Amino acid sequence: MLDKVNAITEMNLKRTISMEKVRSICIANEYYTCGDTKAYSRMLNMVSDGEFTDSVLEKVAMDIYNHSDIEKFMDLYGCSEIDVLESIVFNLVNGATMTVCLASAEFE
Repeated sequence: MLDKVNAITEMNLKRTISMEKVRSICIANEYYTCGDTKAYSRMLNMVSDGEFTDSVLEKVAMDIYNHSDIEKFMDLYGCSEIDVLESIVFNLVNGATMTVCLASAEFE
């Protein structure tokens, strides 16, 4: 039989993001249609397949928003500008990131 956990002594959550998944999200959702390749590369380099903070998420989402045809989305879905921005953030968080838990515990 397995030991019971007495206490979790440490728990850290680490969120990572994939540059390739961000690229795929942009293509699938027709984001970044108003940016050039230099700006697009700069945005992807912000991601750089590493640890992903809220600050990086904010910068990447705003960059995608600022280089996308927002009026097209507003007309197509009957939504507001903030709805489009929230959708970009939602797609990034749910489609391009992964959260892992690193924990330590005391067992019986």
